[in-house]
Amino acid sequence: MRKFFLTFLVFIFACGTESSKLKKTPPPPPRIGFYCEFYTSDELATYVKLAKENNFIIDLALPPDKVGDEELADVIKNATGEGVTIRAWVLNSYSQGYWPGEDDFDDFQKAINNFIGWDEKESLGIEEIVVDME
Repeated sequence: MRKFFLTFLVFIFACGTESSKLKKTPPPPPRIGFYCEFYTSDELATYVKLAKENNFIIDLALPPDKVGDEELADVIKNATGEGVTIRAWVLNSYSQGYWPGEDDFDDFQKAINNFIGWDEKESLGIEEIVVDME
């Protein structure tokens, strides 16, 4: 306990007044996002327009049957090319439990790898993955 206390005092002494001189950067303003789970490519194009007009983020559900879809890839590339942030909400198939959990980690890891391969192949412009574990 004494060692901790002495370390703490040394830290306070060393950093004390100097730390107050550090420039504090305010956090970026929050952005609104919405989950897009059940959609067609045409519906997604409409949501993209709404997201672009309002600076929203789209968390796009990507179960295995959507990954690799060429029409969907075109909509995503157009959206990200126009500056719309789309995050990949990668899911398992319904038969594998849909939402990842401790019992289907291997299936989910395959789903993630399949998405990453598709993203790299198609240059979708998606930079973040959302994980919804249940």
